[in-house]
Amino acid sequence: MTLFDAAEPGIDPGAASDAPPPGRTHLALTVAYDGAGFRGFAAQPDQRTVAGELQQALAQYLRDDVADVVGAGRTDAGVH
Repeated sequence: MTLFDAAEPGIDPGAASDAPPPGRTHLALTVAYDGAGFRGFAAQPDQRTVAGELQQALAQYLRDDVADVVGAGRTDAGVH
């Protein structure tokens, strides 16, 4: 038996609870950057932020809207 043994009742290895809905894709990126010139990580209106720049670059590259950029870490304005 393995952790996700398909023969075990109630276990469906393909049914991840965080799976994106149909038509959407989730990406995981590891990003390193110099914080100088940014106003923190989180997107803010009328401010240059890391998340805002990533969202804009991804939208341009993917030629589609990017709903959210979510960070697993935190960077305050001016930290570098």
